[in-house]
Order: sequence, then C-alpha cells, then structure tokens
Amino acid sequence: MRPIRLELSAFGPYLEHTVIDFEKLNEAGLFLITGQTGGGKTTLLDAMSIALFYKSTGGRRTFQDMRCLAAADSDRTEVVYHFALGEDEYCFRRALYRRKKRGSDDFITEEENECKRRTADGWALAASGAARNVTGYAENLLSLTAEQFSQVIVLPQGKFMQLLRANSTEKAAILKTLFSCELWERIAMKFMERQKKLYAKRETCETKLKSLLEKHGAETAEALAVQTEALRSECARTEKALAAAKEALTLAQKQYTRALQFEQCQKAETDAEAQLKTAETRAASAKAQYTRAEQNRAGLTKLTAEKDTLLKRSEQLRAEHRTNLGCRVVVETWVTNCCEEHSISIHTSLEGLLWGNGFPARNG
Repeated sequence: MRPIRLELSAFGPYLEHTVIDFEKLNEAGLFLITGQTGGGKTTLLDAMSIALFYKSTGGRRTFQDMRCLAAADSDRTEVVYHFALGEDEYCFRRALYRRKKRGSDDFITEEENECKRRTADGWALAASGAARNVTGYAENLLSLTAEQFSQVIVLPQGKFMQLLRANSTEKAAILKTLFSCELWERIAMKFMERQKKLYAKRETCETKLKSLLEKHGAETAEALAVQTEALRSECARTEKALAAAKEALTLAQKQYTRALQFEQCQKAETDAEAQLKTAETRAASAKAQYTRAEQNRAGLTKLTAEKDTLLKRSEQLRAEHRTNLGCRVVVETWVTNCCEEHSISIHTSLEGLLWGNGFPARNG
C-alpha cells in the first residue's frame, strides 16, 4: 500500500481542513514525520487506520473520540485517505457531523462511510452505508484486520528508538510486543506440552514393548511379530478345528435326538404289543364267553321248547282233569243217590275204586 493523500478536518489537533500530499514525499522513497510531542504525528497514522478500519492504531480510541475538542457543533469531522495498491487507486472517507433534532435543542451525531475505486471512467463507489460495510471491504482488500494493520504497517509511537538502541534479546522482546507474538508463544508452548506428552507416551510404549518382549522371549519387535503371526496361524487352525468340532457336536446331537426318538418308538411298540396281547386275551375270553353264551342260548332254546311242550301237556292234563272232575261229580252223585236208596255207605269203597281207575281224589 502506497499513501497518496490524506485529508483531515476537525480531527484530533487538526481543527482546520488539512491536506497532506504524500506524492512529493514518495519520490524520495523514505521520509520522516517529525515534530514536538503532541504535535499530531501519531494522529496522521490514526487517521489512516480510522479511514480504513474505523479504529485508531492500537484500537484504543474510536472515531468519535478523535473528534477535535475545539470543533463547533456545526463542524464536520472528516477523514479522507487516498492510496494506491498495485495498479489500483482507492479513496476511503469517514465523516461525523452533528445536527439538531426536530423541535428540540439537542444534537444527534450522524456519520458517513464510503469507499471508491478509480476506474477508466472515474471514481466508482465500492462500499458505503454502515461503517462495518466499508471496514469489511478494507479487510478483504488488504487481507488485514485493524489489529494486524497496527502491528505490521504502523509502528507505535515511542517503540522505534527503543528498537534501534536495544540489543538482540531486547529487540526480540520488543518485536514480540509489537507484533503480538504472545499468541504464537502460546501455540509454541502448546506444541511443547504436546511433544512432552508424546515423549511420555513413547516411553510408556517402549516400556510395555520391552516387557512384552521379555515375557514372550523375543529379542526384537520383528521377532515378536513373527511369533504373533505364528500364533495367529495357530489360532486360525484352532478356530477351524473348533468349527469342525461344533459341526460334529451338532451332528451328534441330531443323532442323539433320533436315537431318543427311536427309543421312544421302541417303547411305544412294546407298549402296543402288550396292549395287543391284552386285547387278544380279552378277545379270547370274550370268545369263550360268547361260546358259552351260544351254548346257553341253545340250551335255553331247547328248554324253551320243552317248556312249551310241558305247557301244552299241562294244558292237556288240566283239560283231562277238568273232564275227570266232571265225571267224578257225576259218579259221586249217582253213587250217593244209590246209597241213599239202598242205605249203603260205599264212599270208601268208591274212593278206592275211583283212585284205582285213575280218577283224581276230591279234596275233603
């Protein structure tokens, strides 16, 4: 970045409009800003920083803080910074002004922020509006933040002479302060702590490795790796043997299950045979009972026939008996009549005669 022109109005000690043309100084390649203390040397650097990033060098003061204390309420505080970057030229402008509120005597502060880029047709607006819009454009353009700009581009007041007169150690300390190397020191310390932890882990690993080598009787890690590979192969063979044993066990379990089923079938067959014998015995007994029943039925049929015959004979005998009784009554009546006529008691003789001839005896 090469400064071209800086314009100040009511900024710091510069109450009046002030223009600094750097083009005349740039021809020498190197120039020095000198003056009494409080003369506004650092203010020029603050003006550049505020025009670009809306912050003073070191970030201690804002744009409002840099307003000239002697400025009237109607005076505008303005910073315009022209510079070249490569083949391009840019202009950053920041402005503050005060105005009264409507219907009041109070003042409010307004601000203007813009950035322009010179083209073949003149100045073209690159960014404007809020302060952060122009600041963001400057950060993207320079690839620096306000803090980095203060550390790298601007050397704070009072540090330059100290830097020239210091020895190497002091210069290193000053440069660390100027460029805020504390962050990098913290990063270096973090790396050193991490390195110590890694060394500690390495020692622990080496101790464990040594213990393992002694435990397995190996002289080097390579020998232990060979043993490990051999053990891995042995483990693979063992796993295959175990898989085969599992398959054999599964097959044996299936065979055992089938054997149990066969034993159960045999037991069921034995029980069935016993039940069959029992059934055969019961069938033989039932057959014998059936035979006896058939025989009894035949005898019953025969007895029934005999009964029928006897019943018929009994009916015949009853009929004959009734006939004989009628004949007896007739005979007794005739005999009685004859005895009465001849006064002869022949009852006993007649009784014997009748029984002797087959007539049934009369009751009484």
